[in-house]
Amino acid sequence: MNKIDFLQKFEYLAYCLLMVSFFLPIKYNSIAVIFLGLAIASNFIVKNNFFNALNGPKTFLSLFMLLAIGLVYSENLLEGWNVLGRHASLVFMPFLVAGSARFSKKQRLILMDIFLISAAILGIICLSIAYSKYLETGSVYIPGKSVFFGYNNFMHQRLTEPVEMHAIYFSFYLSFGGLLILNYLISNWKNSKFRKVTYPLLFIFFLVLLYLLKSSLFSFAFALACALLIFIKMRHYFTRNIKRFSILAILLISIGALSYIGIKSKLETFRLDYKLSDDHLTPLTMRFAMWECSINLINEKPFLGYGTGDAKKALLNEYERSGFKIGLNEKFNSHNMYLHYAIMIGIVGTILFLLLLLNLIYKSIQTSDLLFFLFILLFSLFSITESTMMTQRGVVFFVFFAALFYQTPNFWNFNPSVKR
Repeated sequence: MNKIDFLQKFEYLAYCLLMVSFFLPIKYNSIAVIFLGLAIASNFIVKNNFFNALNGPKTFLSLFMLLAIGLVYSENLLEGWNVLGRHASLVFMPFLVAGSARFSKKQRLILMDIFLISAAILGIICLSIAYSKYLETGSVYIPGKSVFFGYNNFMHQRLTEPVEMHAIYFSFYLSFGGLLILNYLISNWKNSKFRKVTYPLLFIFFLVLLYLLKSSLFSFAFALACALLIFIKMRHYFTRNIKRFSILAILLISIGALSYIGIKSKLETFRLDYKLSDDHLTPLTMRFAMWECSINLINEKPFLGYGTGDAKKALLNEYERSGFKIGLNEKFNSHNMYLHYAIMIGIVGTILFLLLLLNLIYKSIQTSDLLFFLFILLFSLFSITESTMMTQRGVVFFVFFAALFYQTPNFWNFNPSVKR
């Protein structure tokens, strides 16, 4: 084995470890990113790696630079540097995916399998821990607590807390994994006997986990993405005659019904009226309360914002001023990335974030990469209810796959008609 072959295998191993690390505690994800960085740095001897990285989305760097400028007028520099550090992947991630185009179809498929199997294993571990607690206490609920899903060891944050994974981020990963499975089965149903059995079982398992995790956002977003995937990929098959079209209609209606059930099981009520001072708010009205306080802050400093490091302090002050006791006690962020960027670095930050997403969407359409498009769709909707770029689980996962799909279109599209 020559030196170049060895370095390429080293790089591929680093990709494999990164796929697993998304489902491990944060420190292991950081180690995997560093390991991949070392592999890429060693592999720059392979021609064009460096220059391929320069073809990444320019909006990544623009957003990072604006956050760096926001440090200048931040009072809390420590928090500002932490935020900027998490966003550093906007700069270096295009370099880490620069050599991904060299991977063979088999290597790409193995990477996808590793991602899906890692998600399934984490789900099994979570359920096993919850079951052991049930055997110890004789109840699925925390002793002394009411029968509310938040106290059920098999549901929501209680399910994933023992493995240091927030339920909403696991829902995001599972939704993406479910799309990978569905896309592969539709495109390769005739070509894979083994995955005809294993992938449908994995898909069903992911659906069960998504229901248990109680994410109303992904009950809607995942159902929407699946419906779009099925319609776009199979519209010619289903529209050939009325019988097949009826099957498509029933299938889409079923997806909508399952989505409604998932949303209803999380939201206590669809009522929209609330008071900031209420001691009990529904999951929906609590989001509205956080957004109301966020908008109040943005109206006060719409252009510069409060600085990269001062958004959290500004929000807590606003919660106290507005009498939003739950937000103050729980120290909530804005739970909306579009609003959170505006609080930190002004409405220009929100505009840049939107341009970044639109740039990625345009690239996905330009390259006819449906998985890429649906990934950005999931993340864009996710960013409405969570400050997705403020945690490593959000920013690293998003930037890695966004840069990967951007620089290597159809990376995980195994349709035999797609040429590589």
